[in-house]
Amino acid sequence: MILILLLASSAGCFGQTPAAAAADAANEALHAIQQQHLNKAQTLLEKAVRLAPGNPNYAFALGDLYLALGKPQRAIPVLQKSLRLAPIDWDARMALAQAYQKVNDDADALRTLGTVPPAGPRTALWLFSRGFSLYRLEEIGLAEPLFKQLLGNKEMRAPANFFLANCYSTATRYRDALPYYEIAIKYGQTDSNKALNVYYYDYGLTLFKLGEYEKARGAFEKSVERFAKDPLPWYYLGRCEAKLGNFEKSKDAFEVAIEKNSSFNPAYYRLARLYAAHGDTAKAHELYGKLSKELDRQLEESQRLKLGNSQ
Repeated sequence: MILILLLASSAGCFGQTPAAAAADAANEALHAIQQQHLNKAQTLLEKAVRLAPGNPNYAFALGDLYLALGKPQRAIPVLQKSLRLAPIDWDARMALAQAYQKVNDDADALRTLGTVPPAGPRTALWLFSRGFSLYRLEEIGLAEPLFKQLLGNKEMRAPANFFLANCYSTATRYRDALPYYEIAIKYGQTDSNKALNVYYYDYGLTLFKLGEYEKARGAFEKSVERFAKDPLPWYYLGRCEAKLGNFEKSKDAFEVAIEKNSSFNPAYYRLARLYAAHGDTAKAHELYGKLSKELDRQLEESQRLKLGNSQ
């Protein structure tokens, strides 16, 4: 009886072409995506690509899904294939550039994006993507005008203002950066903006470099309110408190930075200096000792990795 059922269920598949089977798999994948069953969708799209290797749409869908699943390394060859099959497909081109950016390959991201923007609604994303990679490659002079073109775009104004501010800050134009950070923070107050803590951190860091320690402290406090696990805002919060003469608050902030990352050497160093400045030489020596041991451990680890890579 079981054998009869198996034969009956598979009988319709014998005459099915690979293209039809691929289409069925792709349609099932679409349904799985709608149901948020992304791993199932991945298996189905991999089947569709395998059965219809010349179909650019299946390759693009699979590559785009790999990106959604946080697998940019797997996305890259599939999206490259999609773009080879359909060179004028801007969605595939933009997705491939994004995959390169995810693996910190900004040179290939720029090569993929090209120098001529697409027409229509994709222009804004192209400007931002190209500006982002140029900024990370420290081509500040080329990135700046691209971000400026997006300042009036309602959907892009928060990140565009933020990265334009970063361009100015990187160029040590700190005063010029401040108003753009403030606009970015104003428009970045949305549930979808997961980087708001970074907006506050970079704003605080620029204020710190300008010696505006009280304002910087407020920015770092806002940063840790939104993401408390990063030791860097705690560290600079400690430095602000130290500059403002608040020993206990400074000490507490440095200790939290160490708690968040026990290998965060700058916090050990600043905390040791703080104790030494307040006459607690025993505690300062203890912290310098911990710092020395941590530096030795990191040196040994780096040497071990070098030896491992040479074999």
